[in-house]
Amino acid sequence: MFRAAATVARTHARSAHARTLCSTARVLAAAPRGPSGGTNLQGLLGDLVKGYPNQSGATAPIAEAPPTAETILPTPVQVRGGVALTDGSEIHLDDATLAPTPDGSVLDRVASYSPERIAKWTMHVNCGRNNTIITLADPTGRVPKKGWTSGGLEGFRKANRASYEAGYRCAVTVFTKLKAEIELLRQEQKEMHIELRFAGFGPGRDALYRALLTQEGAEIQNQIRQVVDCTPIKIGGTRAKKMRRL
Repeated sequence: MFRAAATVARTHARSAHARTLCSTARVLAAAPRGPSGGTNLQGLLGDLVKGYPNQSGATAPIAEAPPTAETILPTPVQVRGGVALTDGSEIHLDDATLAPTPDGSVLDRVASYSPERIAKWTMHVNCGRNNTIITLADPTGRVPKKGWTSGGLEGFRKANRASYEAGYRCAVTVFTKLKAEIELLRQEQKEMHIELRFAGFGPGRDALYRALLTQEGAEIQNQIRQVVDCTPIKIGGTRAKKMRRL
């Protein structure tokens, strides 16, 4: 037992002797010894400050310590989707409004896009299997006068209310109403942002989409900022009705 312990101790001693000494250990090994066998502290500190002799005999310089005085650097300004102002606030604008003018007066145009000058409207599109109903809501949530239409109001009767043509006529009527509201807002130096909400998968859904791509819906298409699908999806629930047989 004692022989095994002695063998392990000799092995550790040999491996420790074979290791490459670090920079501090090399300085300690090369430092002059005093009369009592200890190292000369002043010479050791001088070597650490000026440098230590490396394996090739040359003196490697020691990097100077950084200054203790704190250096105050300006905080970088990160513009993320808006224009950073001098007071630290930030106004988020669309990508189309971020391009600077030739004279560089970007901040002069920020005031015209403030939240007080934006009117957020909502267009609710109920695309059922039997009819298409489109309703407009102003920023207060109220429905303006003649702010809604359906296949029946457009003159379609019975099964024709669920046709593609009925949904297209509803879309054109609502676009005409929105264009009139946009002109009124422009007189007040305001801009309209529209949120489009779909519900259902009837023929009117595709009809409204096709109407937005035409020349009649080009102006309305530029005002749409968000499209939301509010169609309820049934997961489980109660037993469905029986299949209709004709």
